[in-house]
Amino acid sequence: MRRLRTSFPLGVLLPLAMVLIWVAAACSGAAEAPAPVQQAAPAGLSAAEVQKLVDAAKSESTGLSEAEIQKLVDAAKSESTGLSEDQIQKLVEKRVAAASAAAEAAAAAAAAASMPKPGDKPYYKGKTIRVIANHPPGGGADLNARVVARNIGRFIPGNPKTVVLNKVGGASLVGAHFVWNAEPDGTTIGVFTGINPISQMVREGVQFNLLDFPSLGGLQIRPVMWYIRGDAPYARIKDAIGKGSDPNAPRFTNGQDKICSAQTARGRFLRDDLDLPMDIKYGLPGGRVPSMQQLERGDIQARGAGMWYTLARDRPGWQVDESGGNGPNSFMQIFFNATLPELQLRHNGEIDVPEDVDQIIDLLTPEQEKIWRLFSIPNSPLYRASFTAPGTPDNILKILRDAMNQMVQDPEFLADYDKILSGDEVTPTPGVEMMKLYEAALGDAKATEAVFAKYLPECEFPGIQKLLGK
Repeated sequence: MRRLRTSFPLGVLLPLAMVLIWVAAACSGAAEAPAPVQQAAPAGLSAAEVQKLVDAAKSESTGLSEAEIQKLVDAAKSESTGLSEDQIQKLVEKRVAAASAAAEAAAAAAAAASMPKPGDKPYYKGKTIRVIANHPPGGGADLNARVVARNIGRFIPGNPKTVVLNKVGGASLVGAHFVWNAEPDGTTIGVFTGINPISQMVREGVQFNLLDFPSLGGLQIRPVMWYIRGDAPYARIKDAIGKGSDPNAPRFTNGQDKICSAQTARGRFLRDDLDLPMDIKYGLPGGRVPSMQQLERGDIQARGAGMWYTLARDRPGWQVDESGGNGPNSFMQIFFNATLPELQLRHNGEIDVPEDVDQIIDLLTPEQEKIWRLFSIPNSPLYRASFTAPGTPDNILKILRDAMNQMVQDPEFLADYDKILSGDEVTPTPGVEMMKLYEAALGDAKATEAVFAKYLPECEFPGIQKLLGK
């Protein structure tokens, strides 16, 4: 089979060749021939096994329909009587090459026909794009969608109108499912927060698969700090590491919204692997506003949240003491920097990141860093992402991706974003690169299952099981 060099997938060639060799061997026994003909042994295959090979050939073909593959098999069978293995190979090569070339030509013609012609009216002329926000009005996720909606039309040929719709519920899944099930015509896009590989793997009721959910691009890496009240027994994480197993060490409390979540797995990882004297309280709503309220009331002493650029506005003075820095008398100490090191944090309106605040990755072993990065996927370049409906034609998808790429570099958009989102920085990732990140994150579901089983043994995650085919 080494002589077969066509564009047809090798996974199809091998099964087809084996089928035809077996058929040739079976047929040649009944044919009268003046001289012996080199025949291929059936290699002990049953009829059911042969059918399996034919089915595999059909399933692995990307360029031909099932009917076309069956036609190819039937035609080769009818011509295989009395052929040697070498002749069967040549017959397969000829048939496959012709069929693949025809399929590729048809696909190219269809793609060319779907592309806009010079002089055509722009596709989006007179259309309205629905921009779906998957969180309630007024919050950061909603504002993120609205600032995109206000600007993206300027970069789409035809200058379509935009309207923002809030599809809220299901821990942000309602909005995602709305776009996932929308018509694939490019007039519905989602500008989401919280839709990422971790949400696909651990949340109940997920319908989408990010490998098939066309991304238009990512907007942000999320800055995350772990804050701890000034009256807690520890100001910096280095002061608490290794004291969890000491029965005499003072303890502090951390808040999580529910047990079966990536955030809880991350908290348990820190508690167990760094031996922190930390007790976790569950059932406390997550997010910026609830986290501030819990810390303010003293319901908990520590919480990780994306408040680095907003805390100076929302709770001025929390982070600073009389010296003007995050010192021992600050109401809120910065326990550690949980932001991925790819994002360098700027001055947040009150302070820079203090020099004695550790970035968590610097305290971890290489193996622990892998686990931390898995738990940090929701705060990675996949944090705030945009999507359109599966099945959207390539030419329309290209228009939207090009518009997103141009918009995130536009000074007017960047100024608008900075104003609306209180200094949050745009850290864009192109849509094509986002799809590669989804593939990498979802590719090793078995390793992900092992990590979550370790830190959340009482939980089940149907999304992971689905990826594993269970």
